[in-house]
Amino acid sequence: MRGATMQSTRRERGTIPAEKRFAFRESLYKMMSVRRSVLSKMMSGPKGAAGFVAGLLILAVLGGCTSWLGSTTMRITYYLESSLYHLENEIESAEVDLQDNEDWQDHRDDVTGINRILFAFWVINPTTSDATAQFYISTDEDLATAQQIQDHATLVLDGISVPAQDSVYINARDSYQYFRNVDELTDRLIEGQFHLYCISSSAPFEIEVPDSAAFMIEFTFAVDWEF
Repeated sequence: MRGATMQSTRRERGTIPAEKRFAFRESLYKMMSVRRSVLSKMMSGPKGAAGFVAGLLILAVLGGCTSWLGSTTMRITYYLESSLYHLENEIESAEVDLQDNEDWQDHRDDVTGINRILFAFWVINPTTSDATAQFYISTDEDLATAQQIQDHATLVLDGISVPAQDSVYINARDSYQYFRNVDELTDRLIEGQFHLYCISSSAPFEIEVPDSAAFMIEFTFAVDWEF
């Protein structure tokens, strides 16, 4: 009786016509072949990241998707438009406004994170004593003394030694070693506006950063592709 049931089941499954089973198998093989071809092109094609994204879009279409939420990375370079200086009785800050940068403005609302921050600048010490430069950020543009800056602003770069009557250049590659309070700096950058101060940490209080200073931001933003 058990054997008869098994035979009956086999016969029921065997009623699917051979030509339909062959057509289904052939369709499946074609789809697998297309996907293998796409993956192969993504891995070996000369287009790099663009080819990879294009391949994913093709696979998404094959899978019936009409949109795809992803992310991409961009770098922008921002140049300060004024010099920073700290004289004994005078301090000049520089305004940072990322809204001036078109790429940042286009993607500001979609930023999901800042991956890297790099600075590049000259620091000039006109005094007869060695000096250590410090950089602070604040939303307050009216801080007028070194003490006010140290009390109310956030230290973001420190330990930049400048010999007497000399200058040093801090390149982007090495700037990371002077960073302090990176999380606070990141938050201010995402907000897009703040003032940057540079002071000498000890007397005599004279230090200058020419207006050639710049910083680079690498950020990630969300992208919703529709197709």
